[in-house]
Amino acid sequence: MNTLFRNKAFLIVTGSDLLQNLAIWIRNMAILYYVMDRTQGSPIAVSLITVLEYAPIFVFSIIGGALADRWNPKRTMILGDILSALSIVMIIGVLSSGYWQILYVATFVSSIVSQFSQPSSLKIVRRNVKENIFSLQLLLHRVVNRCF
Repeated sequence: MNTLFRNKAFLIVTGSDLLQNLAIWIRNMAILYYVMDRTQGSPIAVSLITVLEYAPIFVFSIIGGALADRWNPKRTMILGDILSALSIVMIIGVLSSGYWQILYVATFVSSIVSQFSQPSSLKIVRRNVKENIFSLQLLLHRVVNRCF
């Protein structure tokens, strides 16, 4: 385990994933509460935002994993992070313009982007971690991704 925590690629990618997942979780909770506030707690509005957050996970995780194996993982992660940041800018712009319903589209797009960048991070770590500690790395990577 000591060897794993000395691995620079593991520390950078896992730390980045942890921060990204935390930011996504905070953003999703903020959007959920905002939608609840704007719709006076409408069950349909809350259900729709929840479905738009989680449906891409089921649909695009297989596609994202397959494409992440073919694409350059570093570029895919960087592009995913840039698109995720742009989605935050888009959300702020939407909120300031008063057209809050576009949050549904922004949430859906952001959830799709995550399904491409997360498998790429696992691939980068897999390339840089020795085979004898890979199972431990995989366990820690899954824990970080499932906390949020």
